[in-house]
Amino acid sequence: MKSYHAKTQLQKEAMYVLANFLDLDELKDLRAMFHELDHTGCGEITYEDLQQALEEAGIPAAKDEILEIIKNIDDHDTGKINYSEFLAATLTTKVKLDEAHLWTVFKRFDVEDKGYITEENLEEVLHWEGKDMSHYEAQAIYDEVEHKADNKITFEEFKKMMLDHDV
Repeated sequence: MKSYHAKTQLQKEAMYVLANFLDLDELKDLRAMFHELDHTGCGEITYEDLQQALEEAGIPAAKDEILEIIKNIDDHDTGKINYSEFLAATLTTKVKLDEAHLWTVFKRFDVEDKGYITEENLEEVLHWEGKDMSHYEAQAIYDEVEHKADNKITFEEFKKMMLDHDV
């Protein structure tokens, strides 16, 4: 979790989508890890949970480091890490992002099944996923991805963006 940092917001959104498509066997280890970190059983990893887990593991971490970890993962600005955020941050450490996974996520964003993602497609999927953002915020996410001048993100461009990450 400490090394998690998506280069783009679209990478984060894509990891949320991927988490919804994985089967339970693929998520088994991550689910167990989340429950182990969630000492209080409240369904979120708090600062105290993370601090305790690091201490038990013998990993020294300053308050600023722990807060930075939470800040990088906490997309909802709650000061806690929920299960979806945890999965998005840890999926690439436990699940190999292969062509099939990437294709599944790409097809979720390619809502018109045209072989590319448009800005409108992205905005539509973000709203389906419960993201309350303006057209301009969605446009900024779309513009983070390198795509040809035709304003369409192809599978190859999407794949490159997903595999070129610090996640």
